[in-house]
Order: sequence, then structure tokens, then C-alpha cells
Amino acid sequence: MVGYAYWERGRPTQALTVMEESIELSKTAGFVVPQVITQADLAAAYAQLGAVERGYEAAYLALAAAETKTPRSTGVCFGHAAHLQL
Repeated sequence: MVGYAYWERGRPTQALTVMEESIELSKTAGFVVPQVITQADLAAAYAQLGAVERGYEAAYLALAAAETKTPRSTGVCFGHAAHLQL
């Protein structure tokens, strides 16, 4: 959630860095939530910056993690993927 704070303060570079770091640390720790939710949020952040391809990559990584680890959270991933389509 720290990434949101940086984003709202107008510091997108720090927001992206913190989100990406959170995702990597979660893989080491075995904590699934950032691999799905933060990854999906990262996709939305990339979309807002106009980096649509990177957004798609993040969205698909989030969806893959959701499908294998927390199937009930796939809706968040699909929502951000739909946002990218728009």
C-alpha cells in the first residue's frame, strides 16, 4: 500500500519501485497477496502512465498468480486488464 501513498503524492517513479520491490519480496517470503493485488495495481499504474504493454505484462502475471494461488481474486486482475483495454 506504500506505493499508493507515493502515487497520490505525485511520485510515480517511487510508487512503481516500491510496488515492484514488494512483489519480489513477497515471492521470497511466500506471501501471495502482493503477487496478485500489488501486481494488478502495478498494471493499472503502468496504464495510467501510458505504458500499456508493461501494464499487460503485469496484469497477466497477476492473473497467473491468482489462478494458481488464489482463484477468488481473479476478478481484480480481470478488472485491471479491462482498464488497460479501455
